[in-house]
Amino acid sequence: LHGNLLELIRSAENNLVLMSPFLSERAYERLRPALHTAAANGARIKLITHSLTYGDKDYNREFVRAVRDDERLAPNTTTYEYINDETWTTFHAKIVIADGRSAYLGTANLTHTGLGDNLELGVIFRDDTSTRLDTLVGALCESDFSHEISSSRESFHRC
Repeated sequence: LHGNLLELIRSAENNLVLMSPFLSERAYERLRPALHTAAANGARIKLITHSLTYGDKDYNREFVRAVRDDERLAPNTTTYEYINDETWTTFHAKIVIADGRSAYLGTANLTHTGLGDNLELGVIFRDDTSTRLDTLVGALCESDFSHEISSSRESFHRC
């Protein structure tokens, strides 16, 4: 799984979507070289998660801070938080999409355990399913439940 995700990320030339409800800084360290390749290829990165502007867990914030502090990734990355504030409904999908032409859909969070310790299952699509997943993620980002996020040194804010 880890090797296939790295290959998928490295292949992005225009757009890269990373959608995971749970992230970890250790996973960022594992993904960083592939993310640098995607950024060098010209890919714009869309990072979608939750628990940035609310909650008391810092694992997602640590990943996003690491991306924000990376001068090769920060200019190319837009971060979104997906949450229905009334019902606290969020997403649980784990998706990586490269240029709308290749996509991973599976069980692995972008955490160190999801990428290496757990037995996870996923499928990589290289057909029109990738385009459909990309359209779905685009619609989620345009919905009322998705908020672009900016950050200062210690806090995160909805734009």
